[in-house]
Amino acid sequence: MRLLLLHPEDAPLSGPWVGQVWDVAFDLGRGGSAACERWSRALACPVNSIDGIRDGYAEIHEVRELLQLGLGYLVDREGLDWWELTAILIHHQLESLILLRKLARSLPPEAEVWLTRDGFEADALRLSLGERVHVIASPVAPSRRGLRHYTNRLRRLPVSQVLQILGDKYDLGYRVRRHFYQRPRPSKRSLVLLPSSYVNMSLTAVAFACRYRLP
Repeated sequence: MRLLLLHPEDAPLSGPWVGQVWDVAFDLGRGGSAACERWSRALACPVNSIDGIRDGYAEIHEVRELLQLGLGYLVDREGLDWWELTAILIHHQLESLILLRKLARSLPPEAEVWLTRDGFEADALRLSLGERVHVIASPVAPSRRGLRHYTNRLRRLPVSQVLQILGDKYDLGYRVRRHFYQRPRPSKRSLVLLPSSYVNMSLTAVAFACRYRLP
């Protein structure tokens, strides 16, 4: 039995897996039933969504139980549990792990699993199936991003942000930037540090800071 897993970032109908013999394929993305039917005709095998192996809300409940194990360990002086605030960032990965483990357990011992690209899903399946997991080498398309592409991108950014990008790339040790750093003026007002590099998470933290405003 040869099983194909279609990665969301790959085009199912234009890769080296087209024309090969497959017994069944699974879409790891959210292509929908109409797309799966179209892909089934092109790949000459049934194509199902990975969501089809769900057991109602059982997988979501299992993720919730796993996330609850981390509650109460990262609570700050204001009573905020930072695990509860940031655990949503790994919710999707945990749910994918549960579905992939369920898929691996349902396969016969002689089944081979092929993925359209290496990555998180392949690593997760190797934990259960070992050498029965294979990755199809996809040809790398030549890059069309030349000097003009990056020049147009840089023109849209303010000078301060361009300097920051260059500094992050070529001055990781702050050997040059530290000489131009200006210390902020000391403030007597209370401050809240928001340890986040994600826009959505930063907005959430700002909302909490405004709600629990310090005197």
